[in-house]
Amino acid sequence: MREFFGHSIRAARLVARDQRIPKPLRALAALALLPIPGPFDEAVFVIVAVALFVFYRGPMREAWRAGAAAAAPRDLALQVPPVGFEPTTTTD
Repeated sequence: MREFFGHSIRAARLVARDQRIPKPLRALAALALLPIPGPFDEAVFVIVAVALFVFYRGPMREAWRAGAAAAAPRDLALQVPPVGFEPTTTTD
């Protein structure tokens, strides 16, 4: 679940910076990402999401895929030990 939310936030950031989407819509997307208390930012996010889904499906799809690709190296870095790493063994 945490991965999904991280993926969603990365994709939303990419959409907010995409030059193919009009500036007012990108500004609303950026506003929706702000940590504003209450339901205001969620309401703005729903409005932006509907407009993006209806009119800008291609850029949204690309941002979603790029958000997934951005997470992959970080996940891989957690699994691969750094170069020169030698596990220590203790003998008693």
